[in-house]
Amino acid sequence: MNIYQEQLRVPLFLYTPGGELGPARRGDLVQHIDVLPTFIEWFGAKPKSNGLTLQGETLLPILDGRKTALDERLLFAMRRMRVEKNHSEDWEADPVYCVLDGKHKYISHPERPCEFFDLVADPYEQKNLIDSGDAKIATMKKSAEEWYARLMKEAPKAPAGLSDANREALESLGYLPK
Repeated sequence: MNIYQEQLRVPLFLYTPGGELGPARRGDLVQHIDVLPTFIEWFGAKPKSNGLTLQGETLLPILDGRKTALDERLLFAMRRMRVEKNHSEDWEADPVYCVLDGKHKYISHPERPCEFFDLVADPYEQKNLIDSGDAKIATMKKSAEEWYARLMKEAPKAPAGLSDANREALESLGYLPK
């Protein structure tokens, strides 16, 4: 229902049966879209050339020791869209999305003031600094809006011939926009 750290910051576990990567604990921020490029590189596969750009960044260089840290980048997250049948009436209007860099976070809300947090000084996101005049706010806001616009432009379209029941099921799971 929200897009705060307690729901975004979840661990990613990778297990290698042969122990080829060895045990390690890292604090790098990653996204779900980083998993596919990681596996493609790990297994030596080549992504299909279908005209689409593979999103995400391979994590293998930090897992196998070629790099000590990922390059600094902004990560995007979006709250699941509201589906009338499955969400309570107090669910905030869509879209709610954010960008974060591990130190700062900008959250865009459609019907209330946006938020900006210093995650180092305020890891529980209690003090909204949106009116602080911090120069990062404008940069992060622009990046968040660009991510969202690109995501909506590239959103999957329902295939022709999809039954109403299947379309509704895919929309309720968030796989198709309403």
